[in-house]
Order: sequence, then structure tokens, then C-alpha cells
Amino acid sequence: MRGEDSLFESEPVETKFFAGSASRAGRYSSSHKLFHAHVLDRKREMTDDVRAIAQRMYEAFNARDLTAAKTIFSGDFVSHPLGTIGVDSVVKAWSGLHAMFPDIQVIVEDMLADADKVAVRTSLHGIPAGVEEQALPSMMEIFRLQDGRIAELWGLSSLSRPGH
Repeated sequence: MRGEDSLFESEPVETKFFAGSASRAGRYSSSHKLFHAHVLDRKREMTDDVRAIAQRMYEAFNARDLTAAKTIFSGDFVSHPLGTIGVDSVVKAWSGLHAMFPDIQVIVEDMLADADKVAVRTSLHGIPAGVEEQALPSMMEIFRLQDGRIAELWGLSSLSRPGH
């Protein structure tokens, strides 16, 4: 059976016959290829948007820009680790961390984005010696975006905070 060119360079794609129906077999049409190319382009755009918004969130945290939270997080934002809802809960959490650790900086070590989600591994700098047994506490967070804003967060942190 002869293959055809895929969307990625000239890698062959094997075409398959559907059981019992030779009339459905054959090559993908040009419109089918264009549709899949459009879907892949849109997914790449969404992935780039998600990555940019996550990066913007960390930059705002590090700059102590609490007002930026209102443009980064959705009004009904859900933090699963903290069990909170809303942008005000973000501002409260950020303010608490900044008060507890005035020199805190979150450094992105790895960021993986796909469609409307991004997973980020960070290290926390500016934590005074003695507060943490390890040299650099870290976090793993997964964000889901909706309508261009962070709508949900799941995460784990190695940072010990009193009351949490």
C-alpha cells in the first residue's frame, strides 16, 4: 500500500483500509490535511499563550506586583492546594510569602506547556538559612488557563510555612 506525505516534512503516512469498505480507503484529502494543520497551529498558539501567561505570573510575583494578579488570574480562580477561590486569595498568599520572606524569588527551572495547561518546576531563592533544611526549596505547579487567564492551580511545595 502506498503512503502519502504527512504534515511534517516528507515523512510517509500509512493509509489504512476500513474493514469491509474499500470505498473509504485511500489518501487523505487536501482539506483533511489543512484541517489537521490548522488544529496543530492552534494548539501551538495556545501552548505559547499558556507559557507566556505562566511566565508573566512568576515575573509579577518576583516584582511584588500584586495588582497584576487581577489581569493574570480569573475572577473565580481555584487554588486546589490552598482550597481557596478568587484573585483576592492569590494576593493574600503572595503578600504572606513576601512578608515572611522579603527576599523571596521564584526561579523557573522547567516549564512544559500543552494546549490550555502548563506544568512548572521552580526553585525558591531568598529563603533564609535555617528556615529550610535543604538549600533551595522547590515547587511543582500545574496551571489551567481559560479565556487567557489562570483558572486553576494544582501544586506541591517543599517550603514549610507555619499554619499550612
